[in-house]
Amino acid sequence: MPSSEWTLDTLKAHFDALRAADGVALQAALAAAKEAVAVAKVSTDERLKLLNELRSGVATTAAMEALDKVVQDVTVRLVRLEESKSTTSEQKVQTNSVRQWQVGLVVAVIALIGVLLKAKGL
Repeated sequence: MPSSEWTLDTLKAHFDALRAADGVALQAALAAAKEAVAVAKVSTDERLKLLNELRSGVATTAAMEALDKVVQDVTVRLVRLEESKSTTSEQKVQTNSVRQWQVGLVVAVIALIGVLLKAKGL
């Protein structure tokens, strides 16, 4: 019968070495998992930031389109008003009044655009 080289002392030393190796492997796995979680958190934060920027861009675009529609409507009305006028002195006064409204409207639109851009932080 062949003799075995395993004794209780060699088995104990072997299992102690296996447990130590398992501990090192476990620590390495935990460190890798911790690093993966940190990378995922940064990635998620960046995605949310980009999503918020996209949302604010859509809101700004919608507001600008609505404002553009209002300006176009007012411009069409003013053009119709000017076309329907004749060249009498009373109508010249009205033309000046309309031009003052146009200038006022343009200034108001520019001010509103400035307020919207400032509110969005642009």
